[in-house]
Amino acid sequence: MSTKSISLSIFFPAYNEEANIRGSVEKAEAVVKKITDTYEIIIVNDGSKDKTGEIADEMARSNTY
Repeated sequence: MSTKSISLSIFFPAYNEEANIRGSVEKAEAVVKKITDTYEIIIVNDGSKDKTGEIADEMARSNTY
C-alpha cells in the first residue's frame, strides 16, 4: 500500500496558545508531508483571550504554516 494514498486529519485544540500554535502546526505539516499529499490541519480555538484565533485565521487565509 502506498503511503501517498493515505488521507490524514490533524487536529489542534487550542486555548491561549499564541506562543505555540504556529510552530506546532509547522512541525506537524513537515511530518505529514512525508507521509501523504492528502491532509488537513484543523485548529479549534476554544475561546482564547490571546491572539491564538487571529494567528489561526491568518494561517488559514495564507495557507502557509
